[in-house]
Amino acid sequence: MRFAVESWAPEYGIAVDGTHLDDTGGSVDVTLEADPDEWAPIAPTPGELPEVVLFVDGVRRIDARIWFHDDDVVRPGVCATVAAGSVMCRGSEAFVHEVQVQRGFFARSAPTAGPIATRHGAYQYFPCAGDTAEDLYLGIHEQMTTVESHVATGHDADLVVFDGPLRHRNDPKAVGYVKTQQVQYLPDDQQAVVA
Repeated sequence: MRFAVESWAPEYGIAVDGTHLDDTGGSVDVTLEADPDEWAPIAPTPGELPEVVLFVDGVRRIDARIWFHDDDVVRPGVCATVAAGSVMCRGSEAFVHEVQVQRGFFARSAPTAGPIATRHGAYQYFPCAGDTAEDLYLGIHEQMTTVESHVATGHDADLVVFDGPLRHRNDPKAVGYVKTQQVQYLPDDQQAVVA
């Protein structure tokens, strides 16, 4: 596979702009569980605390933007590193349960695309849905989620806390901790309660 590394720093022109929340375009019934004027944070009911908690988080970094030759067409791609780790908390003690790091070359599905070997490590090829920056970013994110799922296995935790939604995570003891929103589902008054 023929390719060239973009000379600009990877930080320039990142695809996702999180400055505002997109509207869902759908309708939401905010009266289902409470009167809209009574929306407020809900305190959890007292219960048994888990003895062992596993915290799982991942990170991704774009190492380089790539242009590769797909027959007569030059297409964009991204070399990125994803990593995930899990920390087990048992009482007042905490220890690293598992850590995984993976390098990937993310680009649209193409017969000429393949892994990239460098003197610092190999980038495994991960086909993405398309050429757009969003397609590439989603490919990187999906791979990070996969690595997070791997580091969350083989444990005896009573509770697993994933940083982010539970999409594609099947542990019955898991909860997702979502810190940011990309879509606003609620009217402004109710959104203020969860924002």
